[in-house]
Amino acid sequence: PQKSNGCAAVEFQTQLIDRFFVGFEHPIDYSSAFRKVLKEEYDVEEEIGVRIDLTSGCCLLDYLIEQSQISHKDLKELVSGASIVCRRGILNKLLNCPWKYSSEFRFAVKQFHGIYFIKEISTETYQKQYVARFIDPHGLLPKFKNHVIRDFGNASYIPPKEVSTWEQMQGLYLCDLSLLSEAKYLKIFYGTELDAFDNEDNVVEIKLQKGELNPSNSGYYFSEKIRKWYFQNELIGSDTVVVGFHQDKVVTSIKKIKNNTLPYMISPENRWDDSTSFYAAANILSTVLEVYEQNVGRDETLLVELLPKTTDILYHVCDDNIHHILSDAFKDAFEDNEAEVYHDPDMIMKTGYLIEGKKNGWLDAALEKSLKI
Repeated sequence: PQKSNGCAAVEFQTQLIDRFFVGFEHPIDYSSAFRKVLKEEYDVEEEIGVRIDLTSGCCLLDYLIEQSQISHKDLKELVSGASIVCRRGILNKLLNCPWKYSSEFRFAVKQFHGIYFIKEISTETYQKQYVARFIDPHGLLPKFKNHVIRDFGNASYIPPKEVSTWEQMQGLYLCDLSLLSEAKYLKIFYGTELDAFDNEDNVVEIKLQKGELNPSNSGYYFSEKIRKWYFQNELIGSDTVVVGFHQDKVVTSIKKIKNNTLPYMISPENRWDDSTSFYAAANILSTVLEVYEQNVGRDETLLVELLPKTTDILYHVCDDNIHHILSDAFKDAFEDNEAEVYHDPDMIMKTGYLIEGKKNGWLDAALEKSLKI
């Protein structure tokens, strides 16, 4: 599926180019065959030297590694010539930031073989809200545990049936985001979780809503949710969201809603303009690439953040070890057949933030410029 939104100033087009699954399978019935034991190479008395990269495990990077082994294509071919590789989540935040009262984002950028890899970083607000939440199954400790243990094993045991206790269908998209009036063109390769397809093979989003979608009660926070749904759908080329309505954690009805009707479920003063959102995302990303080109060296990473209730985007240049975006396995997979391109300005190398800067009043200027078009 393909969608486009555009005007004289900005144009957006996206298309689904591949899909794959990630997950873990476990048997329904417990058996000693699946008892976990320490791997032999680690079950020793003396201290041993190892190199275990706990930053590995990103399904998007793992996909690219696997495809390179299957197709023997270089990295630029695998991402279809894109200049940016990221996840849908950060794009959705950029699209929403002109309208959100307390907009906030934080992401790290690393250039590798001329391609900019963007990884979303948890903001301080998010960390404070979820400080007591349950352990992340993809956190460092679970990754380490899974690396050093194995199933006990029993060749004679055949489980009657296997089920997946956690599974996601992933989609890979390629989009063109252009500022036509400024001759700026971005090609972005991004991954996202896909909920489902309908019987005509169209992607659909699945959501939960407490109570009814009542336009008469469309306050600010309700508008935030609807706008988030809308741009999530735009980014996967979907025109339908399936909503389950619940009370007291019991779903009592299910309804299909067309994406183009979502803006009309909220009050006029809380509606948004697509062109302004796409302009904002394109403008931010273009500026980020310019800042990176001019200031970031070989062993450095660019951290970009917008703090809540501000209009200044902050840029920090820091050592690669602070925000480890690319795993060793990923870099090793593409080092043999490509020569890396670096932009290495004269600057002092040290651990920590090397330079800090900001784009003053970006939001005001961007909105003013966009609304004049």
